[in-house]
Amino acid sequence: MKKVIGIKENKGTFNEKPYCNYYIYLQIENNVNDVGICVEHVKVKEDVLNAILKNRGLTDKSEFVGMNVENVYYDSYKNVVDLVG
Repeated sequence: MKKVIGIKENKGTFNEKPYCNYYIYLQIENNVNDVGICVEHVKVKEDVLNAILKNRGLTDKSEFVGMNVENVYYDSYKNVVDLVG
């Protein structure tokens, strides 16, 4: 089980095309030899994050912090398509 502990917005323009991505930081379960809090992050496109929030009945990304994520699903291009909890 993973827990959402932070969300960072990353937006700008690349080749005159605007983009908006979010980095979702997840606390992961420690292995036997790990010390401290172990985390990982996944990059999620804005429209995907909005769909995830809507599916969970959330109106703002700040409400997502503290929620559990069981699985991260990717498409064939290794883009996150869903965070299921």
